[in-house]
Amino acid sequence: MEKSVYSSYEKRKKEKESESMLHTEIKTGTETYEAANVRVVREALEALNSGDIRNVQEFISPQYFNHESQIDPVRSKLRGPEEFIDTVKNLRSAFADLHYEEQETIASKDKVISILNVTGKHVGNFFVIPPTGNDICYRAVHIHRIGNDGKIVEHKAIRDDLTFMMQLGVIGPTSEYDKLFQAWKGFTQSRIPQLQAPKQSTDDEAAIRSLYFQMIDGWNKGDGDSFASPFADDSDLVGFDGTHLKGRQQIASFHQQLLDTYVKGSRLVGKIRNVRFLTPDVAIMHAVGGTIMKGQTDIEPERNSIHTLVFKKVNGDKWYVAAFQNTRAQYIGRPDMSNELTEELREEL
Repeated sequence: MEKSVYSSYEKRKKEKESESMLHTEIKTGTETYEAANVRVVREALEALNSGDIRNVQEFISPQYFNHESQIDPVRSKLRGPEEFIDTVKNLRSAFADLHYEEQETIASKDKVISILNVTGKHVGNFFVIPPTGNDICYRAVHIHRIGNDGKIVEHKAIRDDLTFMMQLGVIGPTSEYDKLFQAWKGFTQSRIPQLQAPKQSTDDEAAIRSLYFQMIDGWNKGDGDSFASPFADDSDLVGFDGTHLKGRQQIASFHQQLLDTYVKGSRLVGKIRNVRFLTPDVAIMHAVGGTIMKGQTDIEPERNSIHTLVFKKVNGDKWYVAAFQNTRAQYIGRPDMSNELTEELREEL
């Protein structure tokens, strides 16, 4: 019995030693397993710093999952090199001179933990935060997991978001706690820039409104090219059924097929509810639309839609539709709201 227990103990001990050897003594050329993992993570950081995404497939696994993109309904669906490339493009578009400076790195088995200092200048949209021109400088801990293929398969981060958001002017201390924030984060209320929607000329808003009705006019003429003409070359359109069209040409071609078949002879009715400028060159519009099918004289409530559009000014003078989301107004369990929308649209006839 005593011998059996001892043998079992020795077996478990050898298994643990074998596992330890697997993670700490495996070599790639002359590199240890963990040193190779650190090198792979540094390649990813260099891509973020330089914007060079040509060799992403060499260090990002096809199964790569980024926890930090899950708050975005579109980017949350991306995986592998596609997600990493999208992250690099988005971050470097939002922050000029973006740089991740390595402060300390710890590797343990398949994990690499990096303490980084992040710097840059906020010059583009960061999620819903319009550019402020503010400098950023905050610390973050990034955790990467390396897969069996020697490539990064998972990423998550813990950032000093309080400092980050204060630097972007999203939040700030009240006068009551000004001294606390000054001692804690080096900020006072007077140093927090306030985000304000820029004032815009009536000419800009008129131009944006005309683009919306230009789309409707193109539909009513049965002309896909006219419908798509307000869209930018790199625009996106998401239909009520989930169809995602990219670029003016694809939008025109797809809608011409619709106008020649399923909705031939139909007529759109639209009403703009509001236009709001996020920056001098970016605006968002909310509108509602209804459809009168061929041979009919009234709006079909089942086809009523909510339209959300993003407009951008190109080269400082001409506006285009950058994105268009078409959502069917179902109002589940609230028929009164559906009726109200139909009546609102009938007033536009």
